Amino acid sequence: MKNKLSAYPNFFMSSDGTIADALTCITENKHGAVIVVDDRNIVYGIVADGDVRRAMLKGATMLTPIMKLVNTNSVVLPDTINKEAEAEKIFGDHVGFNLVPVVAADNTLVDIMIRNTSKA
Repeated sequence: MKNKLSAYPNFFMSSDGTIADALTCITENKHGAVIVVDDRNIVYGIVADGDVRRAMLKGATMLTPIMKLVNTNSVVLPDTINKEAEAEKIFGDHVGFNLVPVVAADNTLVDIMIRNTSKA
């Protein structure tokens, strides 16, 4: 079975990464944020482009470890529910959210719900 996450290479990054790594992912995925995971794909949280800008205004550099600014109180969806319906509710309630991690019971990233930002 093909890993669902292989379809989203720039939507998540290693917790060992830097601000530069996060900006690369955010630029390439065009959704304004990146999910931060450890080497076992356990979700730590999300970093948005605004988090990076605020950190840099306070003196962070491109080499600053991403774990210094990750939002660990991020919204996640359990993989045991109707993730499509729940993601639509989240996207409707939170205009600034463009992606939501879907996690297993052990907080392992198993999928990513992405806001459809295409223009009709």
